Amino acid sequence: MKKIEILAVWDDEACVWVGSSDDVPGLITEAETTGIPLEKLGILVPELLELSGSPPAPVRILLHSDRTILFPARCPTNLRTSGASFASLDVSLCVKARVIMKSGSAP
Repeated sequence: MKKIEILAVWDDEACVWVGSSDDVPGLITEAETTGIPLEKLGILVPELLELSGSPPAPVRILLHSDRTILFPARCPTNLRTSGASFASLDVSLCVKARVIMKSGSAP
């Protein structure tokens, strides 16, 4: 079974996920949801593979997503009254960020 790897990257300007793959010539798609919907890929990937001359065959799709989120190194102690631009940042994210910064790896 052929393995197809697709990378979905967040586009800040368009506010969408953009998916592409070196394994599928011509594949560029976008979606507003986290990642790219598999239903959409299930139609696009076989069509593009056929257009590129690949014989019809089952494929295994591996979808990877990548998004960079910037937040302050020190989280405000009181997110609601700090006036920080990260007022909606979840407190648990701050705790996890501190753990990652101290240990060097995700919990």
